Amino acid sequence: MSTRSKIQIPEQSTATLVVVKDISPASSEKTVKDFFLFCGKIKDFELQKDESSGKQVALVWFEREPAAKTATLLTNALIDDSHITVEPYFKDAIPSGSDDLHDESQEAKPKTRIIAEYLAAGYQLQDHVIAKGLEYDQKYNLSDKVKTYLAQLQETVKQLDEKYKVTETVTAKAGEIDSKYQVQDKVKSTVEQVQQHPVAQRVQGIATQTYSQVLAVHEQAKRIAAEKKASSIAASSTPTESAL
Repeated sequence: MSTRSKIQIPEQSTATLVVVKDISPASSEKTVKDFFLFCGKIKDFELQKDESSGKQVALVWFEREPAAKTATLLTNALIDDSHITVEPYFKDAIPSGSDDLHDESQEAKPKTRIIAEYLAAGYQLQDHVIAKGLEYDQKYNLSDKVKTYLAQLQETVKQLDEKYKVTETVTAKAGEIDSKYQVQDKVKSTVEQVQQHPVAQRVQGIATQTYSQVLAVHEQAKRIAAEKKASSIAASSTPTESAL
């Protein structure tokens, strides 16, 4: 960073601290911090101008290693008008294995679930980000947990629909998101590129598997957006205490 850091850098290496480069000069501190909050809780954060490149660089100190690991998967994600680069601050700090499957915090979610949340929020992610998330989840056998999240999500939407009759509204919102962010075009591009990705070549039969998984991630993103819309409608439909 161009000036002395305000964050007190720990003396010992930690896998929870990442450095984010190539941030657009137009991006605010809130914009960048909100982006990384999808990964998990942040202990400390700092954004400074990088005099050498004319862009900005950030230090993001997460509370837990899984959050930092998710952040490093997001290199080339688009924030405003710039593709960012995310790296561990300490090169010798290696995150310890998989997430805690008994922990229901944001950090413990499968990477593909978090990626789906990014897509649902309208962020643009490069195709290989999805592939890396899938690779990580496969490595640590988190695919079953992904299916569990999706099943729970579907059940929640179903219950809200039965109670508040929001099918038409939710469907319209999902279609709006699909049109606005060109989800189907992204899926087609993702399928074409991921099938030739090194991940597909390293894992036997991954091309066909990745095809269905990438589609599932995008569909999950649409369902998350639909769930949020349904929850919002449900909340607005609940009588206030003063009205009772």
